[in-house]
Parts: sequence; C-alpha cells; structure tokens
Amino acid sequence: MPYTNTDLVAFVQNAYSIKARYWYGTYWLKATSSLYNSKKGQYPSQYTSSRAAQYQKDIADGKMVADCSGLIKGFFWSKNNTQTSKYGDGFPDVSANQMISSCCSKTGSINTLPEVPGLLLWHDGHIGVYIGGGYAIEARGFSYGVVKTNVKDRSWEKWGQMSSKYLTYDQSVDPTPIEFGDRPLEYGDEGDDVKQLQTLLIGWNYSCGKWGADGDFGSATESAVVAWQHANGLPETGVVDDDDYAKIDELLTPDEGGDDDGDGDGGDPEPNEQYVTVTSGSAVNIRTAPNTGASVLGIAKKGDTFEYAGETAENGWFSILYHADTGWISSKYTTLSDAAVPDDGGNDSGDGGDPEPEDQHVEVTSGSTVNVRSQPNTDAKVLGVAKLGDAYPYAGETAENGWFSILYQGNTGWISNKYTTLEDGPAPEAEKAIVDLDSYSDLKSDKNDWGKLAQSVNFVILRCGVTRTSSQPMGIGSDPDFTYACQRCIEHGIPFGVYYYGHVNDPDDAREEADFTWEIASPFAPLFYVYDVEEASLTPACVTAWADQIRAHGAKKAGIYVAHNLYTQFQSTVGSYDFVWIPRYGQNTGEYEPKYAPAYPCDLHQYTSVGQVPGIADDTLDLNRLTGSKPLSWFLEA
Repeated sequence: MPYTNTDLVAFVQNAYSIKARYWYGTYWLKATSSLYNSKKGQYPSQYTSSRAAQYQKDIADGKMVADCSGLIKGFFWSKNNTQTSKYGDGFPDVSANQMISSCCSKTGSINTLPEVPGLLLWHDGHIGVYIGGGYAIEARGFSYGVVKTNVKDRSWEKWGQMSSKYLTYDQSVDPTPIEFGDRPLEYGDEGDDVKQLQTLLIGWNYSCGKWGADGDFGSATESAVVAWQHANGLPETGVVDDDDYAKIDELLTPDEGGDDDGDGDGGDPEPNEQYVTVTSGSAVNIRTAPNTGASVLGIAKKGDTFEYAGETAENGWFSILYHADTGWISSKYTTLSDAAVPDDGGNDSGDGGDPEPEDQHVEVTSGSTVNVRSQPNTDAKVLGVAKLGDAYPYAGETAENGWFSILYQGNTGWISNKYTTLEDGPAPEAEKAIVDLDSYSDLKSDKNDWGKLAQSVNFVILRCGVTRTSSQPMGIGSDPDFTYACQRCIEHGIPFGVYYYGHVNDPDDAREEADFTWEIASPFAPLFYVYDVEEASLTPACVTAWADQIRAHGAKKAGIYVAHNLYTQFQSTVGSYDFVWIPRYGQNTGEYEPKYAPAYPCDLHQYTSVGQVPGIADDTLDLNRLTGSKPLSWFLEA
C-alpha cells in the first residue's frame, strides 16, 4: 500500500478545508438523495425529521460526507481521493474501537503523544487524525461536521500508529518520555511521573488512597498534594508546578550540615520544632505585624496550632507560619511550647473578665444601608455597604468619635456607631451567596478576587457550554471562561456545579449536548450537572433525553433550570431530574422579594440578575436561594 502519514494528513486537511459534513454510517461519499434515503432506512435514529433540512442542504451543496471512522476508511477506499471503492486496498470495514485495536501496530496513552502527524487519536466510540502542532481533524458529529480541534481540549485517551500494512510513517514513532518534573501534575493525569510523586508523598506519610502509588492522579492524591503544600508553606492548589518541584528537590537534597543544633547535646529545640497554640479566646486575629493596627491575614480558633517562625516581638507577640506567609499572633491568647498544647476546655476569655476584641462583634441595628470606610470619618474611602442586620467581627479599636473598627472582607474597616452596636460574642456567620457565573461576567478580569469569592459563597454554578444558533461559533460549544473558572474554583476550594444552555429540537441533538457536557465538565468533578431550559423550541423529549444521557455517562446528580413561563410546558420532565431551579425576579432590585417567589415547586430560586458578590467585579450577577426541602449539605455532597 503506497500511502504515507503525510498523505493521510493532506486528505483530512482537505476534508476540513471543504467543510465536509458528518453523516453517520458513510465513508467519504458525495451527499445524494439516494444515499440519504438508504441511510435513513438503515439508521432511522440518526436520520430524523428534525435533521432533514440540514441533510437536504448538504445534498444541494454537493457536500462530501463521512462519519469519524468513515473519514479514515474513505482515505483508503477512495485511493486517496482518486476513486471510490469500498474495501479498496484491503483496508477493513471497522468501527472506531476496532480501528485502534486491530489496525494499529503501536499505541500509547494520550499524554505520551509523539509529535508525528498521521497518528490516530481515540476515545471510546470515536476516532480522529493527529495533524501535528497539537491539533487534530475529526468528523466530530452531526452538529459539527469535519472540524479541526485542539488535542488538549478534547477527551482523547490513546494515540495509535497504523500498521505498515496500511500506512508508512516517514519518522520514528516513539512515545514521548515524560520525566519527573517535565510537566505540571494535576487531577486526571496518569503516568510514571505521577507514580513517582505518589511514592514520595506516601514516604512522607501522606495517604494517596487505598490504591497507593498507582500512577493515577485522583482525588486522594490531590488531597495529599494540598496537605503537603500546606505543610511546606506553598500555595494550596493541588497542582504540582515548578515551585513544588523546587521544594521536592530541596527535601530530597541530603543535609551535609551535621547536627542541627551545632552543639550535639540535644539542647533547645530549633524554631521549626516549636509550636504556638491558641489557648484562650474564641477567635484570635493573625496579623501581618505584631500590633493590632496591622492588616488581618486570618482568624485562629481556640485549639489551633501553628509552627513557630522563630521570632518573638518586644510586646510578646509570636511569629508563626500561616499558609505561605509569616503572621503574628498575640501571646495574650497563645502559648509557645515544644509540642501542640491540647484544648483543656477552659474559659474562652482566659481570665473570666471583659470579653476580648475577638469575642465581640459589631451589628448594624438601624438604617437600611451603612457605608464601611477605610478610616473613621465620612471623608474616607468607602470599602463597601453593610445592610440592616449584618454583623462583623470587632477589630479591637473604637475611635474618639465612636466609630467601630471591624473585620471587613479580609481588611480592617470602620463603621459609624450611629447605626451599629457593639455586642458580646463572635459575629454570627454571614449568610453566603449562591451565584451562577458565565463569560458575560468577565471571569478572567484582573479585578476579580477568587479568594474573596470563596469566603462569600456557599457554592457557584458555572456555565460549561451553550448551543449557538445565531452567533459564532455555531452549534454545540463551550463557554470561553469555563476551564479558567473551574481551575480557580478548585484552587480556592469553591464548591461548584455546572450547567449547559440547551437550544435544540431533536432528542438526538440533546444527547449530543449531554455528551459534550460530560466531556468538558467531568474532568473537573463538579457536584452536579444542570440542563438550562429557556428556549421554547426545546421539546419535553429533548429535556428527558439530556437527563438520561448525562446519567448514562455516570452523573449522580442532575438538575433542570426551567424558565418560569415555560414550567407548565416542561412540567412532565422534572421527574427525570433530582432538583428543579427556577428564575423569577419580580422588580429585579438585587434583593429577594418574597412576593415574587416562584409559583411552582422548586429547590433553587434565582431571584435577581443584578446581584453583587464580593470577589467578582461584575455587578449584574445571577443570585439564588435555597427554597425547597433539600438542605445546603445535599448540594455540597459529592
């Protein structure tokens, strides 16, 4: 057989350039009425009436058509576009799965993909052709046709080198070796470098789950990485990057300095062998410097223990290792010792006297909204707005004019005592938001603070994709900010689910939407999957088909978002879903208005599209509230 890998790449590139179409069960044939009628009789579930208009357009346009394996078979059977002859040159009539298993002499995991154009790319039930430079061409599906895609954005599992019986390669095909440290390691990665990482973690007493060092970076390994990063003062991302590798190299470098103390007599412990334990006070501020005027890094609770950083200020404050920073904490509420001091259950306030600042809070008791400012006067910069009933931890200072200092979104703010009172006890936990986000909120903006968002929400719901019918790129596609948003949520520990905006009128197309949803979202392990039903062109059959298909992939929790005015049209489908989410805004003031609660039973109510949440700069956010029988814990359960 005279063909080379270069010939195959040229063939599929031509198919892409002429915008060849996807017809199930075909192998590089010209679209004709007789072909359509034949395939419609053979595969009625693929050639449905809702797709007829597109098929007729393909016929009128004289399109070349093929399915995923048919595109490759067509290369051989058409003798590289010189003629059409089924089974030409002895290439077998095989499916995508059979092609990777029986027509390839060498295969490998996708993360070892060699830079050799003409290799086959495979995942269960689908196949494409690698064209080099990180890209593939594939007959992707009815909604796509023959398209060029980025390999890293798809769910390929293996690459395959075709047997020399069918194709010759003009360069050596060897798996790309991956050495430990060559790439960032994160959830979903596989390989010997993952196994080496797991072996190190287990040796350092971090569990990687019941399978141990199996070379599969799963949730247990991710948790082990986060714990290891925390212990070593690194950002707790769960991703092993250059900084983490540098720390690993440091830990593996033999210490040639001899006895740590320098005196060999087992004398006083070094600073990193001592601990600072919170022994009184229910909540104690950790600050950037040893005084109450410094910025607050965080809050420690009674019983918390931190590594001593080696310095004690003249006023007695201890330096501690806090995340990736050095923080300071008052010795009034803490003890320095060679080991963590257990909580003895004693008096929280230490001496039984007046409550300490960390045991008090400031509550807004009058005025509908009150400014929080950077200094205790009305000329100072406004940091934000507090509402009636809001409460904040007291930061320990009261100005001469009576204004109270408070902890506000990680900083010290000031609020007038005219509208507030100082109360004993810690501030009640603020009610957190439930927000759904998409690229319209400019999620990649430098003005966003995902760490602050993590403190402001119970969970978020991210749009993973949408079917576009009047804007580019047409058809099934992803939200451009989705991957970025998932990475930020995982980095900052923000629980999240996902939703897909449906816009089809055929159940088969709805299944393709579900397939795409699973493909793009499942690698990030969302809490749940939601089908967004806002288009009247959708049918109940489509909505049910999406639910069935996402469950077939393995989704444990599926929800339906249904427009209030369409509820009765789709009421028969809600039984296919685990929860119902309904929007109803009323006057859309940014606040929940009880008289505009949904008229239909639901578990989530989207009550405004002009909301605000600390951490996201956009002030036109969709906010939601729990309204059914399912508690917050139900949504947060994996």
